[in-house]
Amino acid sequence: MAEKGVLLDKKTCCLICLDLLKDPVTVSCGHSYCNNCINSHWDKEDRNKIYSCPQCRQTFTPRPVLVKNTMLADLVEERSDKSNNILNSTKLWIIQSVSVTAQ
Repeated sequence: MAEKGVLLDKKTCCLICLDLLKDPVTVSCGHSYCNNCINSHWDKEDRNKIYSCPQCRQTFTPRPVLVKNTMLADLVEERSDKSNNILNSTKLWIIQSVSVTAQ
């Protein structure tokens, strides 16, 4: 089961900001990043007009048009919802524990 969690983390984590993907887009080589992260990365490469994937270093000319990866966006949202549910359950448990202890 832990392997599934690690796989999910790799699929939903941006390798530029190392955070959960926000507005995920996929580059033509197949790697996915936050829309803002990959655009910021490519903004730094604008001078040479040769753009590369930060992961595999494949180069692109001209700058690729990015399209939202809806499947990844749904996966990230589902993961985020589950994390929020766990966090809320933990907060509730702590509040209940403190209330019982205080009585």
